[in-house]
Amino acid sequence: MITAIVPITILFITFEHPITHYLGKISYSLYLTHSLSGDFFLSYIKALHMNVYLELLITLIFCILTAGLFYFLVEKHALSFSKKLKFN
Repeated sequence: MITAIVPITILFITFEHPITHYLGKISYSLYLTHSLSGDFFLSYIKALHMNVYLELLITLIFCILTAGLFYFLVEKHALSFSKKLKFN
């Protein structure tokens, strides 16, 4: 019984973190923008000949920042606009 309760408790504690909440908010924007922003940024950073894992980490951070920017500039306004629409 305890082995079933402990993972569930850890799961709820983990997802209440502000970082996971932020990633949840921008997840659709990340889905929409990760391919373009990741390929674009990775093509420039590969010229620096860094460690592959460091390149991927920096590209991941860039993709998250791009998705956050897209969320606050586009998606948030589109969501508020869609709530104002009335359907018959």
